[in-house]
Amino acid sequence: MATATMIAVQILVLLIFIGATMAYGIGRQTPPAQMIERLSNDPLTLCVALLTSAIVALAIVWLAVKRRGGWRFREYLALRGFAPRQFIVWFLVLAVLLLTGDQVLQWVGDDSGEAFIRSMLISGRSVAPLMLAVALAAPVIEELLFRGFMFRGLAASRAGLTGAIMLPNILWTILHFQYARPTLVLLFGMGLVLGMARHFSGSVILPLVLHAMSNAASAITVLRSMTP
Repeated sequence: MATATMIAVQILVLLIFIGATMAYGIGRQTPPAQMIERLSNDPLTLCVALLTSAIVALAIVWLAVKRRGGWRFREYLALRGFAPRQFIVWFLVLAVLLLTGDQVLQWVGDDSGEAFIRSMLISGRSVAPLMLAVALAAPVIEELLFRGFMFRGLAASRAGLTGAIMLPNILWTILHFQYARPTLVLLFGMGLVLGMARHFSGSVILPLVLHAMSNAASAITVLRSMTP
């Protein structure tokens, strides 16, 4: 339910931006399809949509945890610290995976991940909301939802640990439908690493930090490649 609500809120924010743009006469001559595509690739729209959906989704998660009884919100989502050794181990595992995957993507000619970020870097003013969206808002909501809330519930069900790692990861990968298949395969591998980091560290903060660092590094790499 939280995932569906998150998607619905993001679509609603996009519709609000389109309505506001038309109401103020900006882009009245622009075909609706082009306007939707332009606003979908706008960093500010993405940032507002993610932050808004994060608030709504986390409120739903909080209510769900409260209804279960016997759990505190922080405990259920595993909002606790992690050992430095755990960070070093999983940082290196993720780094090797992403560096190897990047080489494979270059070999097969898939740059859909970079193209998505590049499409948002229209001007210098786009950098701040883009970084806020991809390096903070997206990792926070995705990790707390998939590796936090869903992980805990599935691990305690018949799905067990395997299901707790695999099922949220499948859904998380599907949500990144804007990317080509090779990039989706790499994201699936990344999700497995984040899920195992969540399990072995006992903390959702660790995969959240790793996720944020990965997204920030990707955005910075693309930004540097576009800088004269």
